[in-house]
Amino acid sequence: MRGHTAVAGVVALGVAVSMAVAAVPAGAGSGGTAAYAYTGKGKVLRVTDGDTFLGDVPAEGSSRARIRLSGVQAMERGECHADEAERLLRQLLPRKTAVTVRARSKSSRVPNKKESEPRPLRLAFNSRGQDVQEELLRAGVVLPNLMRNETINQDKYWVTAQQAASAGVGLWDTDACGVGPSQEAQLKLMVNYNADGNDRQNPNGKYARILNVGTSVVDLGQGFALRTAKHAMFRFPPGTRIQPGGEVILHQGSGADGNGHFYWGNVRASFSGEQAEKPEVGDTFTNPDVSRYKMGGAYLVDRDGDLRAWTLYPCQLNCSNPLQGSVDMNVVYDPDGNENLDPNSEVILLRPIGGTPIDLSYHVLEVGEGEVLEFPAGSVVQPGETMTVHVGRGGASRLHHYLGRDNSILPNFGKGARVVLRTHESQRVTCFAWGATSC
Repeated sequence: MRGHTAVAGVVALGVAVSMAVAAVPAGAGSGGTAAYAYTGKGKVLRVTDGDTFLGDVPAEGSSRARIRLSGVQAMERGECHADEAERLLRQLLPRKTAVTVRARSKSSRVPNKKESEPRPLRLAFNSRGQDVQEELLRAGVVLPNLMRNETINQDKYWVTAQQAASAGVGLWDTDACGVGPSQEAQLKLMVNYNADGNDRQNPNGKYARILNVGTSVVDLGQGFALRTAKHAMFRFPPGTRIQPGGEVILHQGSGADGNGHFYWGNVRASFSGEQAEKPEVGDTFTNPDVSRYKMGGAYLVDRDGDLRAWTLYPCQLNCSNPLQGSVDMNVVYDPDGNENLDPNSEVILLRPIGGTPIDLSYHVLEVGEGEVLEFPAGSVVQPGETMTVHVGRGGASRLHHYLGRDNSILPNFGKGARVVLRTHESQRVTCFAWGATSC
């Protein structure tokens, strides 16, 4: 029998609502500052909305190029905060001033149903050298948004957005557009972005959970909607009420609504205006583990246009990890006997360190390349107890859970594997690896 004990490590990679400082690898692929493959210079003609301007940029092949800003998403005209974004963009890009546009690829363009020609997708820098996208995000008038291959600066933009969210400015002011409904509500939003198995084959394994952590009933049917940074929205039907301590779950895929579960009905979200790009893994909820986009987010919007709850992952600002240093993990990957005949002999064991209980509720266990288990509410392990996760099949109980596999999935030798315990916000609690694999 082989196993290993790992103490919860401080590798923070977490989210907005509970926000510790985490490092994101630099480089073009990860979103770090990198050399731009394309640069064009010209002048501003006029701003057309909160994330688009007309420019005379010879390198674009047009004296009136309609340029869509990369890395951000303004609200549409007529929506709350749209005017603020457009007004600030006009201040940042006054008419007839110099502008520099940059991109990873000159071919990056955004199709738009209202226009015959796709818009060039660019980062804009004004005559004062300011990063226009960063300034919009700092003011809280736009959401961070990733499109096409334009991933440069995604980590910087996510940090800036989280700073604005922490300060409660602009979009992040929960009653800026109007008071109510249920303004007193205390709601928490989290996204399970990594489905068990293959994300494409299991779209309903990716979902958003809205928790009512307050003391009064919240009626989401009074105009609440869940959206991503793009224009996709799911509006909750009348009568969708969350009791105190209750929750609703919105799955990415299709299914029959009921018992607190709703289904967006798509693997590829339906967008208005700018068209959706082809998803990599069926992505309404971005999985940074497999996507070129290393950041994701979701937003609960009320009928006035106020953001009432949100998640931006991974967390890069003021991140907290309540289980840090408190979880002991033991992985039995080479049990006695033939584990292919008895996959339940392969287990992951989680115990509290010291005399304090650990609450694993809504924490995610990622095993190897694609096995994912989310611990349900109430998964509290008392001192002296052990939470056991079996590889095989069985009936779940408070201290026993099952991955439901018919064969061994934990390799004994060679490449090895990795087991990670994390929050929904990508904050790593602990990790154990063996063989040639590392954490």
